[in-house]
Amino acid sequence: MTAGGEPRLRILGGVGTIGGTKVLVEEGGFSVLLDCGRPYMPGREWFEGPVRPRPGREVRDLVATGAAPDLPALYEGGAAAPAVFVSHVHQDHMGLLPYLAEGVEVWMTGESEALLRTLVADDPALDRPRAYRVIEPGRPVRVGPLTVRAFPVDHDVPGACAYAVETSAGAVVYTGDLRTHGLHPERTWSFVSAARELEPVALVVEGTRLGLEEEPELPEEEVAPTIARLAAEAPGLVLLGLYPRNVERIRATAAALAGAGRTVAADPVWLRLAGPCPGLAPDPGAEAVAAEPRRWAVPMELARLPELIDLRPPAGSLFIHAGGDPVGRFHPQFGLLLRWLERFGVAYVPVPCSGHARPADLHRIAAGVAATVVLPVHSLHPEAFPAAGLRVLLPEAGRSYDLRSFRRP
Repeated sequence: MTAGGEPRLRILGGVGTIGGTKVLVEEGGFSVLLDCGRPYMPGREWFEGPVRPRPGREVRDLVATGAAPDLPALYEGGAAAPAVFVSHVHQDHMGLLPYLAEGVEVWMTGESEALLRTLVADDPALDRPRAYRVIEPGRPVRVGPLTVRAFPVDHDVPGACAYAVETSAGAVVYTGDLRTHGLHPERTWSFVSAARELEPVALVVEGTRLGLEEEPELPEEEVAPTIARLAAEAPGLVLLGLYPRNVERIRATAAALAGAGRTVAADPVWLRLAGPCPGLAPDPGAEAVAAEPRRWAVPMELARLPELIDLRPPAGSLFIHAGGDPVGRFHPQFGLLLRWLERFGVAYVPVPCSGHARPADLHRIAAGVAATVVLPVHSLHPEAFPAAGLRVLLPEAGRSYDLRSFRRP
């Protein structure tokens, strides 16, 4: 619980950053925290490379640098702790979970919970052992006077959802991350319709792509067929840059590659995340792949680049980049990737399809929700939000907004 009774909104993270989003809604001594991520700002974060929070002082270090909110009850627990609702299992939305007190309620969808448990089994540093609470779309959760509802949305990870928190002054709607060009656009538009019916006073909306140069991209349904076509035409080895948590893309790509005569040489993490899937097989090892390069497609992350020495890619080999790290040319290690590929004669081929809505689609989403005030977050350029016909407020990090002031006259 928190002090104070009036309904209030505070944006504690994601202001001027990609990710790190933390949206706090408070009323009557109770509070809800929507997401608890760490920013994704390669080259501009406080803790990168060898710089790590000090053992035993992690929370203090993260709070001091603004990477974690200054909410002692979040880390100490007790009656004053907010309930935490995770929109999806990406680090920039749930990266603070290991630091939350054991007794803090952590809610997410069933798909997110299953994915997170699989990830934690492989990497226990992602969270401490805890009992997650599952929120079902259509079934509200009460936190004191607050009512929380979840709405599935289309993103590039299973279980992604948006949230609405109903207060006495009206509803606060939070998009999480979403798009309309994926395999499930109907989820996003259903959320928009349902949120509109709540007549919200505030929409906190992600804006990852605001103000950034727009590059051509494929709709999600064309990604796997495009990868398969490139692989079928390649006379050498195929390397894959895919994000392991994008389970649908991995499954679709593996099935499409099987039709092109290639098998994905998957590591145990890929196999556990994707489950039984045509076109996925345990990695037979570099020597076996090098002996039959046209038979295989090998997932390739930055940490695995030295394996190119043993894979010996023949002429005509490709690195097909479709969402894996580094996620873009802005990343400080993107040049490192290109140097390794050039050294071993591997051509770089991007197959872009973002997990985030285009600016024009963000405007359609915001106009459809029809909240009194729109607050863009999760963006380097929130000022670029397309505001035509909307009342857009650029939030100040940490400022407490009285939700009653947002209501229509």
